[in-house]
Amino acid sequence: EYFRWQREALRRQLDSSDNRRLLRLYEANEQLLAAADPDRDAAAYWQLVDSQLRNLYLIQALVRPRAVSVSRGFTSAAPFRSEPVQDLDVHEQRLLTIQRTAVARGDELLSGFASLGGAQAGQLRAQALLAQADWHQWNGLRSRADENYREVVGHLQETGQESLLQDWFGSPVELPDNGAFSRDPGEGGVPVVARFAVSASGRPRDVETTASEEGQKGFAMRLYRGLLATRFRPRFEGGSAVATADVERSYRYLDPETI
Repeated sequence: EYFRWQREALRRQLDSSDNRRLLRLYEANEQLLAAADPDRDAAAYWQLVDSQLRNLYLIQALVRPRAVSVSRGFTSAAPFRSEPVQDLDVHEQRLLTIQRTAVARGDELLSGFASLGGAQAGQLRAQALLAQADWHQWNGLRSRADENYREVVGHLQETGQESLLQDWFGSPVELPDNGAFSRDPGEGGVPVVARFAVSASGRPRDVETTASEEGQKGFAMRLYRGLLATRFRPRFEGGSAVATADVERSYRYLDPETI
């Protein structure tokens, strides 16, 4: 809960610089992971893994420029920033070092959890496998993500959890799907409708966005750019990713103070 609150503070931009808070958040989470015993309480350990994965998403997004749509809190990775390291503050230098191995660290955490034995870990294994697939997909590792997604589908079928197949793979899902970048504040915001297709590789195609009022066209254009930069978990049929046409969704642009 403390880590969740710290991420909330980052989203609300309570500091003049996010670097110190983000670094302390990541390092405190690492300390608890190192001290935890996953064999004793796999469910509690999963909460720490899931928390650190959200922190890694933030490090990937906040320590370099990114394209963002705040309507549903999704984003995608962007090129590394080009400032000389010596021009960055000490916290940002440390974060940049962490960022260079962030993909591998997230993969390590999720693979390690998925390989745990015990009933508790077994119940959570599907979540860890899905999180790993989404992590690779969001970071642009499509071949690894596709392999991971197939593993998730196979695991759900083998363990009798077919009901989750529709929940997780019945339609394309904007990534990340874990609330790493925003929390739903409830009602309000500027509604914008988007129509698009999603390829089998999880990229949006033929994007069109419309706002209900003339003065809201700027929001529609921002959503258009945000969707083009967004990676999706693709829809699956028969164990394979498939393209999805005629997707129509309503998004909301929200006051940053409420996110």
